[in-house]
Amino acid sequence: MSGIRIGLSLGGAFPQGVPPAGSLLAAARHAEQAGFDALWSGDHVMMYSPIVDCVTLLAAFAGVTRRVSVGTAVYLVPLRHPVVTAKIFAGLDYVSNGRLVFGAGVGGEFAREFEAVGVPHRERGSRTDEGLEIIRLLWSEPRASFAGRHFRFADVALEPRPIQRPHPPIWIGGRSEAALRRTARFARGWLAYMATPERIRTSTARIRDLAPGFGRAPDDIEAGLLLFAFIGRDRETARGRVIADLSTRYNQPFEGLVDRYCAFGTPAECAESIERFVAAGVSELVVKLTCAPDEQLDQQSALAEGVLPLLRPAR
Repeated sequence: MSGIRIGLSLGGAFPQGVPPAGSLLAAARHAEQAGFDALWSGDHVMMYSPIVDCVTLLAAFAGVTRRVSVGTAVYLVPLRHPVVTAKIFAGLDYVSNGRLVFGAGVGGEFAREFEAVGVPHRERGSRTDEGLEIIRLLWSEPRASFAGRHFRFADVALEPRPIQRPHPPIWIGGRSEAALRRTARFARGWLAYMATPERIRTSTARIRDLAPGFGRAPDDIEAGLLLFAFIGRDRETARGRVIADLSTRYNQPFEGLVDRYCAFGTPAECAESIERFVAAGVSELVVKLTCAPDEQLDQQSALAEGVLPLLRPAR
């Protein structure tokens, strides 16, 4: 378990109500003080529940913290023009003093948001591939031109470029073969989601098999995980809280899924679940607590004080 980084996702959809902005900033400060390594936010233009723009939120988090990374888990690349995306996130790396982690994905589970922004749902994969190529190019080069299927431009310069060189770390979310290839081509790591430990092992092995074809060293690519969790006095009550949150969050039943993909129960039970994922190779853990807004600080404290000490002897 040596070297695992553990962060909190404080953004994304809010199925149990949007918290006051002040409480989110308090949660960010608390997370840094409690020893977490990163703050993350999910991204959608629209979803089944209210959602705050992730860049706005992460910029606010960067302003009230000094050490933790700020990252997207994950930003839906095809919903925006990649030149604008490159500009926005170069700015976020600047205001955070080089703490950005750019997690990227295709999305697609809420097709109406693609319609709302005028992007064909069926083009989301190819737009993401071109978008990532453009974003990486504009972050790395003083001036750049590009001609592709979806995007064309000439002699574009973005100043200031990101503080991190050659560019901020990129992580790719998704479960498909295309996502694994995208990881091998572009990313420091694969950010798994709703994945079992065995799925993490097999998918990471596949990514590392693909890596040499893109001129990458297999061992340079890591595995991460977005993990939904709830810490309670007993396993069944905590399990119910995860099911209720995710069923509302994604507008579908989760009764038969949480046992495979989530962590819940007492601190010891949550630590045991996390250890299985870490044993499968996870080095970057993003925990999303499935709690009501007024429970966030208590859940963070339970995770920091009850779960992390069970993991840290092996870190």
